[in-house]
Amino acid sequence: MACFIVPVVEATVVTAGLDVLKEKHNIPQKEGIFSVRKLSWLRNMLWAASGLSFTEHIYHGEIIADFPFFTALRTWESTQVMLQEIATEGVLIALAVTGVWAVIALATEYKSVTAESK
Repeated sequence: MACFIVPVVEATVVTAGLDVLKEKHNIPQKEGIFSVRKLSWLRNMLWAASGLSFTEHIYHGEIIADFPFFTALRTWESTQVMLQEIATEGVLIALAVTGVWAVIALATEYKSVTAESK
């Protein structure tokens, strides 16, 4: 129903953080696990996951064009189900995307470190 909200919030925070890093700090693009380049991968993955989830909810008719936009907000009982979904599935999606990103970032960091040592 609205599980995409958690990855959207995380993506917004990462996007804002990247903007601050790019504007206020002169951080090299390819240095370290939390480099601007690798954080931009996380940003892109989170926005993609959010967009796919949002599209899926539109396809299934859970998000509509008229107020209140979420069909789950029409009754209190369905609102509780929606909030439960946000708290469980939304957090799980955000953690899964961040976990996959961490594995990719660590693997590329390991690869670059071992390539430099040769």
